[in-house]
Amino acid sequence: LPYEQALLEGLFAGREQVKISELKGTFHATLQKAEGRILDDAVSRKLFTSRPDYSRGRWGCLGILILAIGGFATFQLGLNFGWGLVGLAVILVGMVLIVTARFMPQRTAAGRDVMQHALGFRLYMNTAEKYRQQFAEKAEIFTQLLPYAIVFGCVTRWAKAFEGIDTSASNNWYVGNTPFQAAILSSSLQSMNSSISSAISASPPSSGSSSGFGGGSSGGGGGGGGGGSW
Repeated sequence: LPYEQALLEGLFAGREQVKISELKGTFHATLQKAEGRILDDAVSRKLFTSRPDYSRGRWGCLGILILAIGGFATFQLGLNFGWGLVGLAVILVGMVLIVTARFMPQRTAAGRDVMQHALGFRLYMNTAEKYRQQFAEKAEIFTQLLPYAIVFGCVTRWAKAFEGIDTSASNNWYVGNTPFQAAILSSSLQSMNSSISSAISASPPSSGSSSGFGGGSSGGGGGGGGGGSW
């Protein structure tokens, strides 16, 4: 998929290995690119009527415009006619639009259906302990659904549901100094997920701060030149 390809290319960039620390401040642009492709994919699958970020942006800009008009109207009406409260109503409308802009993206019927399925699946994984008997009969499900547990942030609960259940037959991918244990793996995954999230979401230093530093250095150099002329 396009967004998976964007992540893969940005993550390795021709390398076979990469350290998490190397991604800090450099992966932000790739992440934004992948997010954009995810939204494009959602629209192409007709899950949304339009890209959610565009929809939020349009409504937010409209709210700011109405807020500005309301401020101008309040000033003029209050100054000339003493009717400033009329303009305050317009300001209130603008503020409401700005606050509610994040809720404006509209899902289609298909999008709502996918959302309900996802929420139901998350509930199933968060209450997984109720199904321990079924898991004992089908231990390979731990590995199959582990990626979803990571996405839903319920790795600990998912691992706890398999506590005491032998899952070694389906974990031939695991290599370590100790035997496979779901609880230990969940702890390691949470730590890794936290480190990766922190690294890939870090924004690069702003160019403005660099320019400011450069300007200061230049000014210092000029001062030195002035001293020489004395």
